[in-house]
Amino acid sequence: MAVALSDYRALTRTPRTLAPMLASALGRFPVAMVGLAELLYLQRATGSFAAAGFVAAAGVAGVSVGSVVQGRIIDRFGPTRPLLVAAGLFGVALGALVLAVERGVAVAPLAALTAAMESAGPSAAFLAGGAGGLVLALVLWLRRGTLAPPPVATVATAVCR
Repeated sequence: MAVALSDYRALTRTPRTLAPMLASALGRFPVAMVGLAELLYLQRATGSFAAAGFVAAAGVAGVSVGSVVQGRIIDRFGPTRPLLVAAGLFGVALGALVLAVERGVAVAPLAALTAAMESAGPSAAFLAGGAGGLVLALVLWLRRGTLAPPPVATVATAVCR
């Protein structure tokens, strides 16, 4: 069954639904932006959209496996500790990915590292998304080779997530 735009309009007119819908949409931005930033960063570093796409596809495979495992762990132990651990692992793996890319590591190990990073799950990307955005912004600034700081809007957006 297809969903029409009129269905969304009807939903937004239902009492007490607009605010949660907007909050949900805004809350998903860090998850989407980490993947997009990763793809563009890898393409710029490798010079190939094919290589960047391969690494991004490995990340999607990691999410598909990691989300199931993370869900089972959360069901068993509750959300707080597993999500904090996942966010920490995601941040460490993202930092390792940036270091690997900067050192010119081959595409296959980058794909494995990305799959491991993304296996921490989408919720970890949400929790660590601000730090991830800041790391990528700083790396791109350093790669430019200028003394000018990164654009304030980029850093402010990354920090405020």
